[in-house]
Amino acid sequence: MVAKLRTLPKTYTRIESWVHTGTILILDRDLGFVFSLGRILDRAGYAALPARSVADAAALMEQFHLEIDLLILDPSLEGAVAFARKVLGAQGHLKAIAIVAGRGESSAAFPEVDASLAKPEAWDEASRAAWLDTIQQLFGPERDRDASSGAG
Repeated sequence: MVAKLRTLPKTYTRIESWVHTGTILILDRDLGFVFSLGRILDRAGYAALPARSVADAAALMEQFHLEIDLLILDPSLEGAVAFARKVLGAQGHLKAIAIVAGRGESSAAFPEVDASLAKPEAWDEASRAAWLDTIQQLFGPERDRDASSGAG
């Protein structure tokens, strides 16, 4: 056990030095969706954090003093819009994506969002590409340059 504990700082240092392109908080009660999108984002170099409720999201941000770059949320979740507005007010650089019921639908409940995307029925190549393309557009070309140059 002691030998394992001695290796933690090296592992921690390696993880901390890994450059990611942004921190994303996913707020949705559908654990399957949150998990799947989180894996896709992790593989694309983003730090994806899951939350199934507003209370979970708020506790996560408070406990770890998180500053996020993108909030993906289901605006129909109780308290989600108020939470998003609070976080947007505190973190001016933050972007937001609303999860909507179907294609072509917008999020009238939360008009401040930067984009609206439908939750896919299945994660195929097209749905993965649509989500990643939208997220990459929101982060902008300067974020892509920072990631490729090793800046963080």
